[in-house]
Amino acid sequence: MKKVAFKPPTQARSKERVELILKTAKQLIGDRGVDDVSMREIADTCGIQIGSLYQYFPNKNILLLTIMREYYEAMFSQTSDLFSSATSLSDFRAKGEIAIMKFIEMFEKDTALNHLWSGARAIPELIREDNLDSYRNADLIIRTALKFFKGLTIKEIKPFALHMAHTTGAILRFIKELPKEDQKAMVQEYILQYHLRFDALVLLSKEKMRKSKKS
Repeated sequence: MKKVAFKPPTQARSKERVELILKTAKQLIGDRGVDDVSMREIADTCGIQIGSLYQYFPNKNILLLTIMREYYEAMFSQTSDLFSSATSLSDFRAKGEIAIMKFIEMFEKDTALNHLWSGARAIPELIREDNLDSYRNADLIIRTALKFFKGLTIKEIKPFALHMAHTTGAILRFIKELPKEDQKAMVQEYILQYHLRFDALVLLSKEKMRKSKKS
C-alpha cells in the first residue's frame, strides 16, 4: 500500500494556510480532545473548503502526525540545547533532570499536546513516530554521555538512554490518569529512578577506569 504523507508547501499563501490549519486543529483538540474533532470542523473553523484541507492533509492521522512532529522537534531542540551546554558529569546529571521537568511542564501547559500524547499509542502513524523520536533522543543522550562517562561504551549507555527517552512519555501518560495528590509523588519517584540509574553508570565508569589503570 502506498504511504501518503504531508508535503510542506513552498508558496507563501499555502504556508499561511497550513499554519492556520495546524493552529486551529491544536486549539480544537486542546478544547475537546482528538476523537471529538473532525476534519470537517477544522475546515469550517478555518473558513476553507474541506477539499482544500484534504489537499494538504489527505487524512486526519497525517494531520495529527504533522502536529506531533512539531512538538517532537520543539522538545528535541530544547533538550539538545540543554545537553550541549553541559560542562561536567554533575552538570550533565542536572541538565537531565531539568530536561525531564521541562518535558512535563510542556504537557501541563499545552492541552492539545496532552490530548495527542494520551492517544498517540492508539494511532499506528503516531506509534512509529513516537518510537523514532525515542531513538533520536536516546542517541542525543548517548552522544552527550560519552563525553562524561569515562571508559563506557555505547552498548553500556544505550539501555539507560532508551529507558529515559521512551519511559518519560509513558510515565506522563500514566500520571495524567492519577489523582492530583499522587501526580507530584509519581514525578518525584521517576526523578529518583533517573538518579539511581545515573549513579549506576557513574559506578560502572569508575570501576572500568580503576581496572584500566591497573592493567
